[in-house]
Amino acid sequence: MIGEALIATARPRLLASVRRQATPQAIGPLIRGSGVWELMKSRGIESTGYNVVVYWDEPGQDLMHSPGGIPVDIGAEIEKPFESDAELSCTTTPAGRFISVLHVGPYDRLGEAYLAIRAHCRAAGLTLAGPYWEFYGHWNTDPSKLETTVSRLLA
Repeated sequence: MIGEALIATARPRLLASVRRQATPQAIGPLIRGSGVWELMKSRGIESTGYNVVVYWDEPGQDLMHSPGGIPVDIGAEIEKPFESDAELSCTTTPAGRFISVLHVGPYDRLGEAYLAIRAHCRAAGLTLAGPYWEFYGHWNTDPSKLETTVSRLLA
């Protein structure tokens, strides 16, 4: 299920994250194997409990489907900044005007949320700016109840 499109202005949200290079085939295993929660725990970094993945695409590009993939920050939202090191970085989500939709259902159907965003942008004459992110709700063993907010920065 895809919710209504929301257009708003985002403030940056603090993340503890690891940077990876992703392709469609690799993104699921990269997220599951990121180790970000273990790295946070070993440093005493507290989280709000939400997982976030930021995809650092470029305007007019589709780096996810390029041979080299796309840079991604795989992480968790945190409340306080910390000093980055070689393994774990203190980063933020993009800031600025964005469009988002809520996807309820299995992760393998997240593409529907991206299609809905593109359709809404076409209909409203909006231009996507590049970066996008997924904000994951709390885990549920029933895939039909998983909630993911998909957001894309607007130009």
